[in-house]
Amino acid sequence: MSNAKKIQKLANGHTVFYEFDAQMGFWGIPGIEKAVCFPQDPDVPVLIKHNSDGNRDKEITLSQNEKTIVCMGGSHTWGAAVQQDSRYPDFLTAETGMKTVNMGHCSLGLAQVCLSIMQRTAKYNPKIIVIEQYPPFTVY
Repeated sequence: MSNAKKIQKLANGHTVFYEFDAQMGFWGIPGIEKAVCFPQDPDVPVLIKHNSDGNRDKEITLSQNEKTIVCMGGSHTWGAAVQQDSRYPDFLTAETGMKTVNMGHCSLGLAQVCLSIMQRTAKYNPKIIVIEQYPPFTVY
């Protein structure tokens, strides 16, 4: 089956990508794969794949002492409405030659970012941690 046909077939599913996590409150569902049409471009399905850690990323394997760039944050890091290989962490990999780990999740709060750094990044041996965080919108 071609990739385009696979994406179209998956596009008929629901859009739940997260589940309860006792440490973080919520985290990505490990191993999920589905295509979704986002309101920004409703005619173009976007393939969403989470690895075994629940991150929207490929499986990460490191050689001994290899360092990574870990990207944390919300929907911009996760890549809402963006194809799997067109998110900013992917461009960091291309520009730096270092493996980049995308630990972004939609609506990830600052407390979750801090907890994730303290409890989930060590396995990736980060040299650099990039944090994308936007303040809440306030109307006065």
